[in-house]
Amino acid sequence: MKKTPFKFLVIEDDPAFLNLVTRLLDEMFSNAVIKQTSLGLEGISLFERQKPYDLVIVDLGLPDINGLEVILKINQLDPNVTILVMSVLSSENSLFEAINCGSRGYILKDESEESIRKSISESIKGNYPISPMLARFLFKYAKQDKQDKQDKQDKQGKYLGLSPKELLVLENIAKGNSYFETAQNMKIKQSTVQTHIRRLYKKLNVHSQIEAVNKAGEIGLI
Repeated sequence: MKKTPFKFLVIEDDPAFLNLVTRLLDEMFSNAVIKQTSLGLEGISLFERQKPYDLVIVDLGLPDINGLEVILKINQLDPNVTILVMSVLSSENSLFEAINCGSRGYILKDESEESIRKSISESIKGNYPISPMLARFLFKYAKQDKQDKQDKQDKQGKYLGLSPKELLVLENIAKGNSYFETAQNMKIKQSTVQTHIRRLYKKLNVHSQIEAVNKAGEIGLI
């Protein structure tokens, strides 16, 4: 535990939930300094006058301005600040908009006290807590991003006349694998790998592995 006081800013307009959060902060940190407000604009002003804070907790549904605007403005004032959203909103859009504005965590208000306590602790440690109910959106996004990358790779590969095996060889050498390791990974002969490499050089108009990897990166193949 650090010797200087932990500074918290809680921007929340629900009195019951505000009391819950401040009680948990008091219980968790004996030297906590807690500033609180129910208004987004006042929260921004408090942050600007008294930053830095160890943690800023923001509700999205504030009475004066959208919590996303608060997150965005506070993040602009201090890009290193840790912002944790606590909200009743459980939509995919709310999660990703908050992250895009600068939030480093998103917890639903109906989580248990223990979960909220753990999320605060994780945020202080530099981690990014997300309610389990919302985590599925991140997996969905990651899966779609991977598919988009694969589609782009396939399209570019076809444009250059690269075969699927040539693309796989390219991925292997980009990872630093030797011809022998690539052959083992692909379950083909090392001489076949060398054949694919020669064809890659010709199609990419390069003369070395470094040039091949660099060009592949530039055009989005890897």
